[in-house]
Amino acid sequence: MRDRRDGDAGRAGRKSWVNTHSAGERTLQELPSAEEAQRYSALASALANEGFRLVSGGTDCHLMVVDLRPFDAELTGKEAQAVLDLAGITLNKNTVPDDPRSPFVTSGVRVGTASVTTQGMKEAEMTQIASLIARALRGRADQGALAQVKADVASLCAKFPA
Repeated sequence: MRDRRDGDAGRAGRKSWVNTHSAGERTLQELPSAEEAQRYSALASALANEGFRLVSGGTDCHLMVVDLRPFDAELTGKEAQAVLDLAGITLNKNTVPDDPRSPFVTSGVRVGTASVTTQGMKEAEMTQIASLIARALRGRADQGALAQVKADVASLCAKFPA
């Protein structure tokens, strides 16, 4: 296999040799492009601006673990996952370092950008997504507020059909 790190401007990202799990076999995998990195960095920054704490202080990939306690000390990862599911946003509960809650309840969530990036969303949409997450969680006791967030999620997704 040809190593394409030096050239091939048509490729979105850089390539790098990585070890796979099967008998030390090495494969060539694509690293995120600068554009993809801008997207997940935009989401990380927007979440921080909404009052969430990113566990590592930021992210170097499409996944990030978010500590919910600075946003709302009473909110659990389990509740956040359930509320956001109702609002049409999919993520999952996740433990955070020194989490006082059990792994079945958690104080954090894990957020990813792979799905929305595949749909074509960019930095502006990442900011909207962070706002939608915050709005849903702030309004979690208000069915009308959750219904409005769900409608806004549907409207955003309609602009980027899968």
